[in-house]
Order: sequence, then C-alpha cells, then structure tokens
Amino acid sequence: MSKKKKQGKQKMEQGVATDKTPDPHSIEQETLRMENVAEFARFSFKLEEKREQSVVNQAGQMLMAFSVTSAALLLATQILLDHTNTPSYMILLSVGIVLVFLLASMVLAVISQWRFKYITMFNGKELLQKIESDINCHTFQPQYDYQWIDQLSTIQASKKKNNDKRCNLIIASMIVFFAAVACLFISLFVVSCLQ
Repeated sequence: MSKKKKQGKQKMEQGVATDKTPDPHSIEQETLRMENVAEFARFSFKLEEKREQSVVNQAGQMLMAFSVTSAALLLATQILLDHTNTPSYMILLSVGIVLVFLLASMVLAVISQWRFKYITMFNGKELLQKIESDINCHTFQPQYDYQWIDQLSTIQASKKKNNDKRCNLIIASMIVFFAAVACLFISLFVVSCLQ
C-alpha cells in the first residue's frame, strides 16, 4: 500500500474511530457523511462492473469481426486462385500477411476476455475477526460504514486495474485488425497494378 494511501486511511480511521464518546450531534453528522461516502463507493463499484462487461462485449465483437473477415478472405482467395491470371504465389503471400494480422487481432481479443484475478471482499468471518481485533474502533455506525467503504474502494481499484488492461488489449486488437484491412487493400492495389 502506498505511503499516501496509508496516511489517508489512518486519518480516516482517526476521524471515525475515537475512544471518547462523541456528542449525538457529531455522531449524526458522521453517520450522514459515511452513508454518503458509502453510497458513492457502491455507485463507483457498479460503474466499474458495467465497464468490465462492456469491455468483454467489445472483445466478443472483435472476435466476430475476425471470424467474418477471415471467412470472407478465405472464400475470396479460392475464387481469385480459380478465376484470375494473377500468380498464385502473389495471392497466397498477400493472404498470408493479412491472416497473420487477423490472427494477432484474434489472440489479443481472446486475452482481453480473460477473467484476471482481482481482490475480493472479506467474508463474514474475516470481517468479524477484523472488527474483534480492534473492538474499540467499532462502537458507532460510521466506524462500521468505514469498513464497507474501504472494502468497496479496494475492490473497485482492483477491477479498474484489470479493466484498464482489457481496454489496452482491445485497442491493440482493433489497431491490428485495421492494419490487416489496410494490408488487404494494399495487396489488392499492388496485384491490380502488376496485371
């Protein structure tokens, strides 16, 4: 954990956890504050889960684009070999280069769908042990809310890190796919110029 994050966590715990009994008005304010922060943490977590699903769906669309393009390319290759005077080595070389890019795009899309390991929440026993180990810091509702906020924030950060990896893989897959399409058009242009 970074030094800044530790300091922020310590300040938060100090602000929430005190040995003296605060007045009811300050407890009410702290409860309201922690409820709002907890709601924000839940919302942020839900957004990150939606982002994860969106990225996985995009990877599926890239795989579909790979399938359709590969099928069309292989079908067109057979037609070109049978019905044109272009030397077969030129057609096969062009198709081979394009297929290398398409396969690279497919591999990147498949990797982006991988379910990367991420930090999970405490289970009930683990949370109970944590609370019991420092029972003096858990006497008011805001102190319990802090545990909830801390858990959600940690998981959301872990999911965000994984989703950022997925996004980078999808972007790379799209770039390689468009490079394959560009190679296809360049090959068609070169072959048509040589005839």
